[in-house]
Amino acid sequence: MMTMCPRCARVLSLALVLVLSAWQLGCATRVAPAAGSLEPSDSVAFGRIEVGLTGPTTRIYPPMVRFFELTNRDSGKRFRVDVQAVDSELFLKLPPGTYELNRLMINEGAFQSLANPGPTFSIEPQRANYVGTWRVGVGSPNFNRQISVTIANELPAASEALLSRYPRLSSPSIISQLPTPTESVTRLYETEPYPLIWWFRRHHTT
Repeated sequence: MMTMCPRCARVLSLALVLVLSAWQLGCATRVAPAAGSLEPSDSVAFGRIEVGLTGPTTRIYPPMVRFFELTNRDSGKRFRVDVQAVDSELFLKLPPGTYELNRLMINEGAFQSLANPGPTFSIEPQRANYVGTWRVGVGSPNFNRQISVTIANELPAASEALLSRYPRLSSPSIISQLPTPTESVTRLYETEPYPLIWWFRRHHTT
């Protein structure tokens, strides 16, 4: 039976600790796009996310929001919201703090693309924080493909949807916390796994 010298064992133990620490720091907490229940004591972000094309495309499938990630600037914690839809209401239960929309992944069939839009917003404790309708515009596939995020204010309709779905909440708890900037444009990068079929390879990654 092989034995390991004490020094090698210590080095290996330290390496495992570092790997596990990095893995834990890199993990984002999963948050449902629509919380199962909400109480007046909860801190809530609510709104909507929509995605559509802003130019012509040769791809068969329209873009869909796969997920987005929010980073709490106060704690550094990341929260991932799996949307898997073209249009989705958002009723998120999140800790209070200032948040940044730091990752947004788009699917077009077998293609998937990632962007770092960057709008920020705040969540006040024990309030229903309205964060607007996020209209995501996906440009035509090319080497410099871009994505835009425009924040629209549709508070009356969103408030009605919130109170209808979660009757324990009340109108006085609702405040507007629209992200800034209200319009942003950034690069959209296609990511692995990228389809290996020759037909897909006609569209070069950006």
